Amino acid sequence: MMLRLANIHDIEQLIQLRWQQTEELIGHAPTEETFDAFAQTYRLFLEDVLPHAQWKVWVAEVDGKIVAHIYAKCIQRVPVPGVVTKPYVYLSNAYTTPAYRARGLQQTLLAAVNAWVTSNGYEFSMLTTTTTTIEQCMREGEQISSL
Repeated sequence: MMLRLANIHDIEQLIQLRWQQTEELIGHAPTEETFDAFAQTYRLFLEDVLPHAQWKVWVAEVDGKIVAHIYAKCIQRVPVPGVVTKPYVYLSNAYTTPAYRARGLQQTLLAAVNAWVTSNGYEFSMLTTTTTTIEQCMREGEQISSL
């Protein structure tokens, strides 16, 4: 397994994974939008954000296939008089494909991201998730803990 930052060559896999993640979250294929329409919108989003420093997408790859990811947005803090403020990292869209769950992959990804956060001078990272995601992780045998 290799952990790395996603690049423009990963866009098609990331589109498929985002669609799959949404299907799992809501229990069926989205009905408000076709896959092709979503793919076009998401492709434009990824083409815009991947080359820039503000967004990073960390991926776990096995044999050339992305099996897990987590998105990181670097956020500048509002300056406070007399206080040195550092940017922080907002983490979202954590997902592992079903075949690779219950192996500690998200913990490994989070540890790598948090090491990157520290080494790049960010103040902290913050992960948001849904209750549904936490329940699914617990059903799949993932350990839930703070880093």
